[in-house]
Amino acid sequence: MTGWRELASILAREAAYRAARRAGVGQRSWRWVFYGAGNLIKSNAVVGLLLSAASVFLGWTSAVEGDLSFLTVSMGLMGFMEFFMAAFGMTMAVHTVMAEDLLTPLRHLPVGEGVIRRALLAVGVYWGLAAAVMAVIPGSCVAAWMLGLPSLAAWGLLEAASLAALASGIGYLIGSLTPKYTRSRIARAIQTVLWISFFLAGFVPSVVGSVGGTAGGEAGGPGAAPWVAEIPPFCYAAAALGDPAAAASALATSAAAALTFLLGSSRLWRAASLGSYLLPSQPPPSAGWAVRAGSAQRIIKDLRLLARNPRILASTVYTAAIPILIVAPTALAVGGWVDPTWLRVLTPAVPAAALFLGGIGGLGVTNLFVVEGEGARLLYVLPLTKAELAREKAALMALLNVPAAAALAAACAALGDPASAAAAGASYELAAAGSALLNAGFAAGRLPEQPSTWSQQTFSGLTIVLAFLGEILMFGLMASLAVAPYLLYAAKAAGFVRFLPAAWWVDAAAAIPPAAPALVESAALAAAGWAYAGGKRGVL
Repeated sequence: MTGWRELASILAREAAYRAARRAGVGQRSWRWVFYGAGNLIKSNAVVGLLLSAASVFLGWTSAVEGDLSFLTVSMGLMGFMEFFMAAFGMTMAVHTVMAEDLLTPLRHLPVGEGVIRRALLAVGVYWGLAAAVMAVIPGSCVAAWMLGLPSLAAWGLLEAASLAALASGIGYLIGSLTPKYTRSRIARAIQTVLWISFFLAGFVPSVVGSVGGTAGGEAGGPGAAPWVAEIPPFCYAAAALGDPAAAASALATSAAAALTFLLGSSRLWRAASLGSYLLPSQPPPSAGWAVRAGSAQRIIKDLRLLARNPRILASTVYTAAIPILIVAPTALAVGGWVDPTWLRVLTPAVPAAALFLGGIGGLGVTNLFVVEGEGARLLYVLPLTKAELAREKAALMALLNVPAAAALAAACAALGDPASAAAAGASYELAAAGSALLNAGFAAGRLPEQPSTWSQQTFSGLTIVLAFLGEILMFGLMASLAVAPYLLYAAKAAGFVRFLPAAWWVDAAAAIPPAAPALVESAALAAAGWAYAGGKRGVL
């Protein structure tokens, strides 16, 4: 009789093949993409060795230096790495199994329900997730041996097990919530929130480090604030060092991880056994249908498609929010140690930074092409030009960037400079629109000539990666040019005239209003993007 381990191995291999095929990887090379998928040793060996080396290095460094606060921070960061890798891998493995309906053939075999359930829960382990725990265990054991602190190894084992359970539970929840279209708006909303939370998890260490470091500096001590040791997963190493509050936090985290694992596994099996993930989205019987034309209707259609695809919706929102997420930890740290007077001096330079951040915010416009999916075949029968399509997608991406522009303007206004706030918001939105137009025009030029399904593979490749890197470099240069006149003005106001060349252009540049260059450059970027996207010839 087939055991659950063998069944999990088969599911992992088939899921890897389906995922590679969906991504456009050839049959001969898919095994290199998912190396050793289905084999417990092969799939975990390489990643496990790399994580073990990093973990041992951090544990050894902490023990040699004798810096216990560094030990707490380093083991916490390795815990974040374990959680992120395990959650992402488990989510993708379960999502592929459910979306590809790989469990249906098993119902016709003489395999018990318990065997199928255990195999489904363990499929991620055969995708290399068993190696994730090696990010914490080796380092904690080495540090415990060198410091003569056996409790550190015990708490390290508890941390690794708890984070693995928490990551698996979250992966089960995300992977089981309607991989295909569903009638339940609540389920789609939950899945979107979970995907966004998962994407944002990577920024947690930087935010905690910035806030904790600021608080620690205000307290007059080196390193992070004391309360950072009570935040999971930093609390496990702190608990081993004798902190009772950290020990209570660690035990509560472990209990929450166990409950999340039980809830996620129960929800996953219920979805698999009832087949709720196969329910298509259908209109109510009384609803009629009509063909509506126009850009506004197609933009509304894209919004509906995004709402029905939580993963792409979360990715699009995350891309639009990345600029704010990048600058927020730095702003928190700078706000803690920079004098308020200097903050008011730096505020006029915010529009130039908004130009760079807005350019990054428009890079996710390709998600609006991917969301068409199989429905993209229908666009080929419409009298729709590539220029119209590119401008419509860019308009929607610019609309999605409005909240980020408003947040940046509000933060700048809170510093008491309304003029810079208005300029920052406008520069951000114009730069986002220009970036979206450039990338939408580039994507429209790469669309297949024949009716076909649009996927991530349609817009992937070395050319697009190089184009993105070139755009980021271009936005950086534009922001540098935009802030240069204000730097000259600040230098003259601070009395550094002797370091500047005695030329008329220095005085002229210093007299330029600080917000003007960013506004002019962002408007020029938007105009260039509009012209580039409109220059795409031909129809779909």
